[in-house]
Amino acid sequence: MYRSLTRLCGLMVGLATFLILTTVAHADVIFYDSPGAIQPDENVQLNLGSSGTTVAGTTNGTGTTVNFTNNDAPPKTLTDPPMGQARITTLSGADYQSLIVSLPNGETFRSLEFNINASANGTVTIEATGPNVAPGTQLVAPLSGTGQNFFSLESINNQGLSTVTITASAEIIEDIRQFRIGVIALQNSITIVKESNPDAATGFGFSGDLGTFLLDDDGWRRFPNLAPGTYVITEDAYPNFDLVDLYCYGGTTSLVDDGVQVELGAGEGIVCTFVNQQVEFDFGSLTIVKDAIPNTELEFDFASDLGDFGLFDGDAITFDRLVPGNYLVTELLPEGWVLADVACVDGTRARTANGAIIAVAEDSNVICTFVNRENIADLSIYKYAWPDPIVIAGEELLYTIGVFNGSGLTATGVTVIDTLPPGLTYLADTDSCVAIGVSPEGGTILQCDLGDLNPFEYVDFVIKTRVDAGLVRAEADGTLVLMNMAEVSADQIDPNLDDNTASKKTFVQDRADLKITKIVEPHSGVQAGEQFTYTILVDNLGPSAARNVVVTDTLVTSGFVRANGCSLSIRTDGGQVDEFNCNFSLATGVFDLGTFGANWLMPRSPSDMGRAIITLNLTANEGIDLTNVATVTADTPDPDLSNNMAMVPLEVADTVDLSVTKTALGEVQVPGQAGRIFDIGNPGLFPAGPNYATSDTHATAGRRIRYTVTVRNDGPSTAENVVLTDRLPAGVTIVPGSLEITQGSCETGTPGDPLDRLVCGVGTVKPTGEGEGRELAALPVTLTFDVLVDPSLDPGSVLENDVNVYSAQFDPSNANNHAFVQTIVDTWADMSIAKLSVGQVKTGWDATLRREILQDLPGQVTAGHPLRYEITVQNNGASDARNVQILDLLPGQTDSGLNHDPLTFIRAVGAECRADQQLQEIGVFNPGGGKFGQVLWCDLGTVPAGARVTFDIYVDVDPAVPDATTLTNGAFVWWGPSSPPAQPGAFLPFPFPQIPPILPTTDDPFLTNNFASTNTAVSAVADVYIRKVDVPASAALDRPQEPDLAVAGEEHRYLIDFGNLGWS
Repeated sequence: MYRSLTRLCGLMVGLATFLILTTVAHADVIFYDSPGAIQPDENVQLNLGSSGTTVAGTTNGTGTTVNFTNNDAPPKTLTDPPMGQARITTLSGADYQSLIVSLPNGETFRSLEFNINASANGTVTIEATGPNVAPGTQLVAPLSGTGQNFFSLESINNQGLSTVTITASAEIIEDIRQFRIGVIALQNSITIVKESNPDAATGFGFSGDLGTFLLDDDGWRRFPNLAPGTYVITEDAYPNFDLVDLYCYGGTTSLVDDGVQVELGAGEGIVCTFVNQQVEFDFGSLTIVKDAIPNTELEFDFASDLGDFGLFDGDAITFDRLVPGNYLVTELLPEGWVLADVACVDGTRARTANGAIIAVAEDSNVICTFVNRENIADLSIYKYAWPDPIVIAGEELLYTIGVFNGSGLTATGVTVIDTLPPGLTYLADTDSCVAIGVSPEGGTILQCDLGDLNPFEYVDFVIKTRVDAGLVRAEADGTLVLMNMAEVSADQIDPNLDDNTASKKTFVQDRADLKITKIVEPHSGVQAGEQFTYTILVDNLGPSAARNVVVTDTLVTSGFVRANGCSLSIRTDGGQVDEFNCNFSLATGVFDLGTFGANWLMPRSPSDMGRAIITLNLTANEGIDLTNVATVTADTPDPDLSNNMAMVPLEVADTVDLSVTKTALGEVQVPGQAGRIFDIGNPGLFPAGPNYATSDTHATAGRRIRYTVTVRNDGPSTAENVVLTDRLPAGVTIVPGSLEITQGSCETGTPGDPLDRLVCGVGTVKPTGEGEGRELAALPVTLTFDVLVDPSLDPGSVLENDVNVYSAQFDPSNANNHAFVQTIVDTWADMSIAKLSVGQVKTGWDATLRREILQDLPGQVTAGHPLRYEITVQNNGASDARNVQILDLLPGQTDSGLNHDPLTFIRAVGAECRADQQLQEIGVFNPGGGKFGQVLWCDLGTVPAGARVTFDIYVDVDPAVPDATTLTNGAFVWWGPSSPPAQPGAFLPFPFPQIPPILPTTDDPFLTNNFASTNTAVSAVADVYIRKVDVPASAALDRPQEPDLAVAGEEHRYLIDFGNLGWS
């Protein structure tokens, strides 16, 4: 063993025979050109058979890959002859020049040792690279063409070497061999290396903080990923070997008894080598003796740590001067023999498979006898079956197997291999058989271990199997033959193998008890049109699969039935439908609903349903009685035919699905068109256009609603004694002659009276659409009629009409047997107004009676006399008008030329009228006086549709109105804001108050006739008088009677008096 002399003190000493080449610039690598200069960790061995420009080697310790790459141009193809340690040559045998040594993935190594064989003298350059190696670090040394050239190098830091390039001065390198490499200690690791001189027979034991472990000579063990700290490692005592040296590198260490204490720092990798030297001792001896039972002339061969040798029965061999220790001795047994025992005297042994590890102590003489016995036994096997010779598929088949030892020796390890034929399932046995595989034919292979069988001993056991239920399902005649084979063997050699196998043949036939069950859902009967389902269950009660199963389903019915769908489900292993026929045509009487078939049906078992399920969905539209019969047959013999037929009855009851719908179409006023009073005796067209249109949500009070009721029967059965009832709301009247129904008759009842409804006996209603098994069904029944909405109804009223239909038959859902419709009432009143004036006119003087002659004349008035305005308001329909108001505008200053109003309101007859001075004050019509004077509001209340109201307004004509003045008077009949009514808007805009406080609530569709005016011609008639009297100059001249006296030449006065006695 070569190593550098590195001791625990950490000093490096070069041997005198070493050539150490270093420079200041390259002090990080030390080169040696003599053998044994360093202590690498591991030998490098190549993988045999590699070739290519890069050859991969592996170390003998860690298995690290070492790459060898040829750097010639072009590169040589390298190979690795089988020469132990790594040896590199070329594939063709030609010399080469260069080689690069490296580890994969950029890993580094501590040191490298090798020798070169060259074909001629020259020089070699060894260049090193590494993480801390300066560029150009190399050794140039002479290369001898004879003998071996030894070289080594190592890194003196823990960073290591990346590559080593070996280059000769010419292509003179024959091969490079004996590579040894020193790996870098892993960071945070401790590596223990073992050396002993000479090599010890067994490993050395270690213990301490790293646990217990063994190392052979040149072995090592690395402990990675250690936490920094103190670790103590000690070597166990080994016989005749002393620990003579212990050295470490990579960190701080100190010696302890039989070991070392390592102070492991963070990131450090420390390597410690334990060196042992053998000491003087007394040798021992070992004698191996051979004993064969029975005696034989065979030679028995041995292989051992002491060499290979052979012994005959009774011979012995002795090995002297043995170093105390353990020695492995293994016997190479000849065929037919076993090692029965290894017996040792003056020593101990530990048995191995065919030998022993024998401990030889100091100054001992150990004798070990290897005892062999001949391994022969003559076995025979027998096989029986039950039932025999026929078994039914699906039933159990028992095999009895007997084994006899016909030799005088004990048979050990007796084993029976029973290969079951395909189609048998292993269930149990009376021995200890286990399934160990499957034969090429698919049968289970059983291994039955019987143990030892004494000389001339007989044993038997039973294997229980089950024949697959479907084993013969593919056989046309339902029969086949099974053959079972069994074989016996033992540890010993059997001299006669003819009786070591036995077979048994058995016929397999089938038998299947088919059972059919029929269920109908719902089982208590169904309504017509409701789908009912027949479920047929066909069970195979076994034991065998039933071949070619056929199910026939027959229906007996008194009416028409249709199949809507059917399905067949084979719930069995591998069963396939091979017949499927459903009768979907409408049928009555006795007919086959369907026939169904399957190629086979397995029997029921925990792993197989063994069932065929057939479902048939049918409907009948009328009430009928049904009986369904189902039968099942198969090609397989059936032991019980009593369960091969099933029958189930069913009653279908009439079912109808009556429904009713109702619509309402209201007549509504068209804005801009005149209103009309409805004549119930002469209704006319619906709607009465262009004045009226239609709406499905509204109707105008005083006009009509047309109701349409539709009754249909969605079947499936015919509905009989159908009755339709209609509850009409209060506030309507059925228009005579408007009721029409497509079939049946009605009584109209009293609208608004829930106990006196409109009732129609509709009679029989067939299902709507095409009926099955009958003629084309009737159309739906339709009822239409008109009602007149009371014109006095409030706007916004809701008229609800409810309808109901029922019959004598069962109706599963009455949700569609009721219907209702709602109509919102709006009100429209077409109001018109007319106006005329009648005034008191002075036409002359009655001299006899000495009074004026007065007359009431239309369109005329004498100033100072009263004037009457006659106003007529007409409601032209269709609804009552509520809160009717008249706005009357009396003539103003403009008409008369006065600075005040020419008329003064006196009273109203037939209406409640009030003067509204406020409108005059705020100058609505003409500030400061204008065409219109005083404003009058007249309330008429409700004016029914078609009604007329006439009232009078009395005023006084101002006497100052000039003659020939025309007084114009206008009047409005007011209207509501909308229909249905909305919040009325202000009569005057903000900030003026709303005048009047109560406005009409009925809208007027036609405003053209809402204003009327009249002109009145004014005549002025005045009774003017004049009087004249004397005014005497003195009292003496006054006389009782005119004339008075006057004095001639004197002043005489007269008093003249004149005036107007009216009217104008």
